[in-house]
Amino acid sequence: MTSISPSISTTSLQRDHHRPISKLRILGISLLACSIILIAGGIVLFTVLIPGLSSIISLGTGIGSCALGGILFCLGLFLILKKEAVPLVQDTFDEIVVEEGGIVEEQQVVEQQDIERKQQVETTIERLNQELSSFEGYIQSVEVGLEKMKSFPYNDEGVTENTKHKLKILTASLEGIIPELVDIRRILEEEEFHVVSMHKHFRAIGESLVNREIVARDYDLDNLKDITACYPDCPIGVRFINFFQKTITRFMNLTEAILETLGVAKIRDHGVAKEIFEKNCVLLENTVYGSLEKSYRNLGLMSAKMHLLHENSLFQWEDNKEIIEKKKQELTDMCLHTHRKVFFGLSDDNVVDITTNVQDWNLSDIISRNKLSEMENSQEWNKKLALKNQALAYTNAKINLKNQKDLKQIESSFISSWEQFRRSEYEKAKNRLEVVKGFYPDIESIPEEQTESEERSIILPLRSDVIKSAKELAGDFKSLQEDAWESLKEFVRNLRKNQSLPRMTLEKKREIDDKLRDASNFVEATSAKIETLVKCFNKINPIFEEEVSKVEVRDIRERLDVLTLELKGITSQIESIESLIAKEELPLLPVRQALEKAYIKSDSCSKLIMVAKSSFEGDMRFESIYIRWNHLVSRLQEIGIAVKQEAGRFLNLDLDILEQKCLLQESKKKLEDAGLKFIRETAVEATSDFHSLTNKWEEMLECLSPYSKLYLKYHEEERAQAEAKVHRMTEKYRAFKMALEAMKFDEEALLSQEICIEDESKQQESEKQALHLAYCKFRAAQSRLANLESEIVERSTAKKFTMKKFWPSK
Repeated sequence: MTSISPSISTTSLQRDHHRPISKLRILGISLLACSIILIAGGIVLFTVLIPGLSSIISLGTGIGSCALGGILFCLGLFLILKKEAVPLVQDTFDEIVVEEGGIVEEQQVVEQQDIERKQQVETTIERLNQELSSFEGYIQSVEVGLEKMKSFPYNDEGVTENTKHKLKILTASLEGIIPELVDIRRILEEEEFHVVSMHKHFRAIGESLVNREIVARDYDLDNLKDITACYPDCPIGVRFINFFQKTITRFMNLTEAILETLGVAKIRDHGVAKEIFEKNCVLLENTVYGSLEKSYRNLGLMSAKMHLLHENSLFQWEDNKEIIEKKKQELTDMCLHTHRKVFFGLSDDNVVDITTNVQDWNLSDIISRNKLSEMENSQEWNKKLALKNQALAYTNAKINLKNQKDLKQIESSFISSWEQFRRSEYEKAKNRLEVVKGFYPDIESIPEEQTESEERSIILPLRSDVIKSAKELAGDFKSLQEDAWESLKEFVRNLRKNQSLPRMTLEKKREIDDKLRDASNFVEATSAKIETLVKCFNKINPIFEEEVSKVEVRDIRERLDVLTLELKGITSQIESIESLIAKEELPLLPVRQALEKAYIKSDSCSKLIMVAKSSFEGDMRFESIYIRWNHLVSRLQEIGIAVKQEAGRFLNLDLDILEQKCLLQESKKKLEDAGLKFIRETAVEATSDFHSLTNKWEEMLECLSPYSKLYLKYHEEERAQAEAKVHRMTEKYRAFKMALEAMKFDEEALLSQEICIEDESKQQESEKQALHLAYCKFRAAQSRLANLESEIVERSTAKKFTMKKFWPSK
């Protein structure tokens, strides 16, 4: 290869031959081209008769042209062939130079590949050694754990009674959170039953008025002027305008009254209780989503672990591989598919947008809870409603009735109904008290701790300020509406003064007649609905004013404060109990976890060894690694058998621990399932409200009349509340969904699991919180009992009975 090297003389020779050969080749190609032209011309002269030439001349010229072309063709071909024969030596030199350059490049590539292969070999050998060292470290951890296990003092005992007692308290708390929240929601909804029903009808009236103005344009000022121009002196037109004006005035007055009522309701006990209830719903979302994240992670890790270890006889699983996979799939479907369907404002890319195309949301697949229908079909609510009606009748009778016999009869009926209601509530409060005392027999002797209540953290505006604000808002729109009426009256006066009516075609007049007839019917029906709603408002407003401050709502406030404490601390209580169970399992847990990690590491090392075996066969260093690997595997098998034998000494503890874990897991699952259902119901209800309150009115706000704009102030307040709730819940679910999707269940995740045991100070703090929560529950139930006992109505004092005794003023 190196015997022929490109020297200076060789290069010079290459240059000397190249130039003349190129000229000869160019000459030969030129001759060939000319010959082809001459031959082609001769053929043409043979076959085509050219005018002006005789056939003899054409034939002779054609033969001469073809002959000359043939001579030139042979000469050109000769020169080209002579050129190809000359550079044989040069081609040899060229081939040698190119071949030598390619060989040099190939040699460099081979050398680079050898270097990379050596580096790869070194890297692989180093990694194998590192993995085996890590594997040996896990085996050593098992050996250390086994020695501790052998020396652990144990007398075949199970889980301590203290841990079992604390677990019972926690499971009762977990299973009671959602029923308590549902019961509080029921009472709050019952207290506003009449108000919700009234708002439903008021919203229907307001939306129909606004829709008629936007779509049909029946009641805008220009259309009313057309009607007036068509009937300037006719009683039909005047009567319609006057009747429409009175209807709108009553509608605006009703809107103002409802705005006042809504504002006042928010600062009363019922409104404050609803606000605390919403905060508890947020706490529930945090608790349920957090618990589901942990459950999903645990199931995912367990599933990944069983894929590796399910055939290993050293490990005893609570469930088999198929059951674990089924549980994981069910949880995935529930969290990422079923629950996902109610969040229409969340895209597949996890982008939240609840303002675009809301009207296009297809809500046909979800069913919203009809709380009015639920209450109407509830026997408990019907009894309470009868009691409320009797209370109202008794109050009116005391004011209006002078016949003492009739008054006594109404009073006796009310007292009897109240006693039944009081006994039912008394039993509920007594049961709550007994549950707390069952877990904490000495609860009454525990000193009370001063804690900040939710009420102190809520700053409420004055009632007078709320009413003043509503009146000022309504007053502005009423003034604008009066200006509109005045403009219409001025238009009529000008018509009568000038006595010149605008010209109208017969077709135009018929159109106005039809509109007037339709508008009159609509206004008449709307006026009747407003009249009915005003009577309903005047009837229920006194009930609403009294109900929001009654004892039952005060009891709800106390129960909500307790529930707030419970939801804030339930996660830490779960972690505390899990830590206690892990502490009880200390003789077994560390060595088992170390053994699992050792076998998981063994599996990954085995895969690396099998891949490397085919590539490094015959390598002495790999042979050494392979021998070490077999030795470690044998060592792990021996230590695993020893652990299994030693674990038999803790059989009762093992079974007891498994029972407690199952109990805790079942209670957590009940909270997760019921909590997710509650969250889904709330999200569906908020989404339905928001969807029904979303329309195109905002884009045409400037075109609307003042009475429509006033209604839209009420409408927009309701819509804003629904939108804020939907947005918050969607954001919360988005974070939960992304957390689940980001989870990985690979070897690194399996090997990073650690035993979490709280220190003594944190355990004491958890116990203190649990005791404080129990005392708050006891105090709330005791307060409810005391209030009910103070309301006992005796026949002998029936004449002194007053409504203030049952619904005390604020």
